[in-house]
Amino acid sequence: MDAKYAAMMGYTQEEVGQYFDKHVQATKQDRNQQGQPSTEEEVLAEIKAWYNGYRFSSEKIYVYNPFSTLNYLSKKKPKSYWYATGTPAFLLREIKQRPQEAASLSQMIATQSRLSDISEVDTPPYQPSCFRQDISLFKITK
Repeated sequence: MDAKYAAMMGYTQEEVGQYFDKHVQATKQDRNQQGQPSTEEEVLAEIKAWYNGYRFSSEKIYVYNPFSTLNYLSKKKPKSYWYATGTPAFLLREIKQRPQEAASLSQMIATQSRLSDISEVDTPPYQPSCFRQDISLFKITK
């Protein structure tokens, strides 16, 4: 991705500090009232440890996961909120219901040019309802 767009994929450190201060203060106050002494710096460090570190370019532009950050600020506790957004439970159900229609991707070689350029793709030779992902068997080459 072009570095000039990389920060658009989440919140930057500056944005978290600028726009979410009220929520950080509320989290700190809630914890202090519950007998869990906490400072603003500790809350920000916790948010950073859990949700910052996404990079979308070769530049050192790190962003916070917006979905997880907002859930943290709403619920005031760290959790793997992003897990629910990427769990392919529906795909697993489909594969179990129709295993004969799942195309195995085992031992396929995915080159960088194939992954980057879809201009050569017309119609796949078959129309499976879903693909079985054997990620550990993929080999990506340049």
